[in-house]
Amino acid sequence: MTGVKLLISDQRGVYIPHSFCKDFTSWKEINPEDVELCLRGPTEESYWDAWSDILDNAKFDEGGYTWKLYQDGDLFALCEDLMTDEERENFGFEPNEEANIDGFDDGQPDEAQEWADFDPDC
Repeated sequence: MTGVKLLISDQRGVYIPHSFCKDFTSWKEINPEDVELCLRGPTEESYWDAWSDILDNAKFDEGGYTWKLYQDGDLFALCEDLMTDEERENFGFEPNEEANIDGFDDGQPDEAQEWADFDPDC
């Protein structure tokens, strides 16, 4: 499972905040006043301030995981707990240090670590 979902393409331009507030109503921790401002459209004086507040605070819980918004042109939903190291790098996050090198957390050391600990003089 990937920790990155494209929600809205940057083709919608200045209407991304409006589209998000219109179509993605199940996100939580969003001030209803910010939603109302964004629904009025980009000519509203506080449109971008309201959108910034939504980007900073919006959360969506699914299957025990929390998703947050990230915009860099396109609007994405990101779940840091599900992101691969490649996704983390692409979005400017540090690698997940808790991730097991071989991708499996079986409680056993990785084969590479076993070889690193091997002392041929024993």
